[in-house]
Amino acid sequence: MEFSTSKNGIKQIIEICKELPEWFTPKAVQNIRKDFKKLSVLKVVKGKKILGFAIYKSSGKSLGIEWLAVKKEFQNQGIGKELIEKLEKLAKKKRLEKIETITLDKSTPSRTYESTRAFYKKQGFKKAKVIKRFWGNKNNALFLEKNL
Repeated sequence: MEFSTSKNGIKQIIEICKELPEWFTPKAVQNIRKDFKKLSVLKVVKGKKILGFAIYKSSGKSLGIEWLAVKKEFQNQGIGKELIEKLEKLAKKKRLEKIETITLDKSTPSRTYESTRAFYKKQGFKKAKVIKRFWGNKNNALFLEKNL
């Protein structure tokens, strides 16, 4: 496996998202297409196959993870952890102070997002704040951060 920051592979990234509808709604997939064009991308690649990806941006003293996913059959094999570790290295190289991300807060029951929150906690992320109805619906957003 190797990392790539090249701006190709959107078709495979969209396929990964479509295989994970419990995380990625059709609207999320549309937003990923847009963000892929304008933000930075980190991919874990084996041969020509993308196993996982992160779409992110730097702002101020932070690196913000906008999207992160691992192909279903490669989940729970350390690929997500490797993506986070590589993002940490990229952030430190840019002299950034923390990594941030947003996910669904526990106030909205969801086993899917329970595992997402557990993943980020295991990677050292801490709760920064909760914003009610962040996405304009009844769901609350959990802002997570990891100091570098």
